[in-house]
Amino acid sequence: MAWVNEINTDRDVDRWLAPGTDGALVWIGTGLPAVGLEPGALFSEEHETAARRLMKGCHPQTGAPLFASRASVRAHRKATLAVAPLLRAIEEKAAAAGVEPGALLEGKPKQQKTLAGQQRLVIKEGETQRLNIVTVHKLARAVGIDLPDVYGRAELETAWRHKDLRVDSRVPGWCVVLDLPKSDSVLAGLLPERAESEYRLLVQEARADTLNAAEQLIGYAVRSQDGDLARIATQGLLGWSSEHRAARPMGDAQPGDPHLRLHVVLANLALCEDGTWRSIANSGMDLYRHASVLDAFFKARVRLLALQRFGVRRVRSQTTGAWEVEGISRLLCTTFSRRAQQVNEDAGAGASVEDKRRVSAWALRFTHAVASADTMRESWRQRAEAAGIDVDAMVAGAAPGPGSNDSSGTGPRIPPPDQLAALVLGPGTGLTGATKGELTRAELMAAVANALPYGFGTDLGELQRLADDVLRADGYTVALPHRGSTLMSSTARYGLHHGESVGPS
Repeated sequence: MAWVNEINTDRDVDRWLAPGTDGALVWIGTGLPAVGLEPGALFSEEHETAARRLMKGCHPQTGAPLFASRASVRAHRKATLAVAPLLRAIEEKAAAAGVEPGALLEGKPKQQKTLAGQQRLVIKEGETQRLNIVTVHKLARAVGIDLPDVYGRAELETAWRHKDLRVDSRVPGWCVVLDLPKSDSVLAGLLPERAESEYRLLVQEARADTLNAAEQLIGYAVRSQDGDLARIATQGLLGWSSEHRAARPMGDAQPGDPHLRLHVVLANLALCEDGTWRSIANSGMDLYRHASVLDAFFKARVRLLALQRFGVRRVRSQTTGAWEVEGISRLLCTTFSRRAQQVNEDAGAGASVEDKRRVSAWALRFTHAVASADTMRESWRQRAEAAGIDVDAMVAGAAPGPGSNDSSGTGPRIPPPDQLAALVLGPGTGLTGATKGELTRAELMAAVANALPYGFGTDLGELQRLADDVLRADGYTVALPHRGSTLMSSTARYGLHHGESVGPS
């Protein structure tokens, strides 16, 4: 599936600026022209500096801050004090005077508002609620309380010393890792050189289509409008992408196994239609909600393009549910999965996906092998032949070429609505078991895309229409009341239901 990696530090940015085997980083996103960059342009040396500036919320060419408002900037913890001790002191003084705490601030409406707000927050957060030393000082002075009577001298001196220290709570961006079934990586790595390049190009085309879908789903921002939060359109996403063809090496002086994947970095900013720069996707929450949709969309596009251009047919794995390339040896896929095998062994039986992700950090001890593409390809072919595989025959059978295996795209690839609904929501399907009786529209869209062995067209709208077809099928779903945020995309909820039909929501 698509992994979403949060980017917080300069080190994180450096990690995702690491190029693949071919050393190519590419600018992506329709929002790039707003900062003088061109989508699809290859990185030059100065572009790494531009990328680092962008992730800091600055103009990539001038370094000037793009955000007019720094609402995400907060006082550093060292510049704050716990509020509860001061509130207790205020309450004691008010009780001694026989009045409510707010009465001590009569004629000072601003300080009364601050006091009331902090009282509510302390009820909610308890002793963990903190406030900038400057604001604490003003509130204490307004009620006639000396701070040294409430806080220790060392604590006060530390807070005053750091009173101007700030931290930005805005997440700079994310890296979405789009990967493929192992058989796609094996096929691409063993194809003749020219054909491999063409296969990798179709993967890039699928990435471009997926980014276009992402712009429609999460390429919005949120603003305050008449006291409420509202969505606002943007000029598009900004970021870069890199291709990686091999897994991390195992430390045995050989290149890593075939593992074709793309790193798609998205900056957490976009230029809104009102001319203001803001964070995207409800501060990234909608990106995480749609990670499975983007993953399914990407893989579905690769499946259709591979069918049309290489005649690649698919067979569904009974263990993973992935649509593997028909004709690629399962034994060879296992041979080329050394790192996954090592992670499974180290994590132990019954380990969760998250456990395995943590264990996989062991591979960070090794850097990517300094190997040319030719060296990798030669190594992979030698290892395949050593496993007893007739590489040329296997590749010819798995990718017979356009015009074969109904690869023209004229044959029926998408089942009729009733059959599609049964594939997606019928008893015994993975989706039915995983959602415990209900699902969101985002989950439904991902399930529909994953159910199609040969994908669909380039348009997100087609996937939306297919999801609506599933909802119209009798006996599977019933609409549920809305719950949670109304700002995000694909939030409609459906109960898995037998005997009642609903229309699209």
